[in-house]
Amino acid sequence: MRGIHNEFHIIFLLYLRGDLPSLTLMALTNGSISGHNQNVKRLVSLGVIECIGSEIDKRVRTYRLKAEVRALIQNFEASLQGARSA
Repeated sequence: MRGIHNEFHIIFLLYLRGDLPSLTLMALTNGSISGHNQNVKRLVSLGVIECIGSEIDKRVRTYRLKAEVRALIQNFEASLQGARSA
């Protein structure tokens, strides 16, 4: 269950804060290096997030939500707002 929770935590951090470097994302989720790497690798393979390499330093990885996932969350959020105001 913890792995699933951490993956959702990553998704919503990226939704709320935008693109984040890997080390910042790991610190915000309080994850271990191996657990963090496993979570982001799974989310990348599922097509939920994407990894953007730095052109300056190839060791730096930044993660971002895929556009279609961001749109899905925005649509869900809008539908909740509509339901609350009805």
